[in-house]
Amino acid sequence: MAMGMGGWSETMDATEETQKICDQVKDQVEKQTGENYGVYTAVKYRNLHLIGGEHYLIKVHVGGEDYAHLMVVQVTGTQFPTPPSLRGVEQHKTKEAPSYLSPTDHTTCFNKYTSSDSYSRRLTPLLTSTDLVTMANKPGGWSDTMDTTEEIQWICDQAKDQVEAFTGENYVVFTAIKYRSQVVAGENFLLKVDVGEDYHHLNVHRVYSCDGHRIVLRGVEQHRTKDYPLVPFTN
Repeated sequence: MAMGMGGWSETMDATEETQKICDQVKDQVEKQTGENYGVYTAVKYRNLHLIGGEHYLIKVHVGGEDYAHLMVVQVTGTQFPTPPSLRGVEQHKTKEAPSYLSPTDHTTCFNKYTSSDSYSRRLTPLLTSTDLVTMANKPGGWSDTMDTTEEIQWICDQAKDQVEAFTGENYVVFTAIKYRSQVVAGENFLLKVDVGEDYHHLNVHRVYSCDGHRIVLRGVEQHRTKDYPLVPFTN
């Protein structure tokens, strides 16, 4: 597989595997966009292999002349069968939408942005007009707050013993309901967790290694409300 700058592959025609990944995140895409897609066909993709997982940028035909660009992460190297997780969506792209990738952003997870985003990016054209557009936000930026997924609940479960040791509590209810993510050397997560008539915020780091990955608790904020915003913190 030919690799582009920063380890990303060149843009290639979608495969059955790519379509399967798309199908697995369709519910997440529809929930984020508020759409129900009758047509939902992967046509192009790029991928980036990292220890512990794969990142995908996928161009999806969603009907007529309309295309969506997806950022998807597939975790590997674990006994738990984690499904692909949606990291961002760009709607209403054309079939020929150009693709850009900043040299400083090539190993960063790409969060969604809109054409009105005022963040000043140093964008360098790298690909042809038939390639994908990356969903680049500022390097190291946190994602928007999103509803939980099976993968996020698994991460929450892995951190439970560490949280109980930190707080001195034993939780019967321990359910992730919201999260934010940030890709660095590994991944950071802010999790809002229902612990039974109360909510905690967790700061969790996923460390990738040659043996797979492990979950490390970095901090806990106790006694938050259901609507209290997820804001980066350490303690």
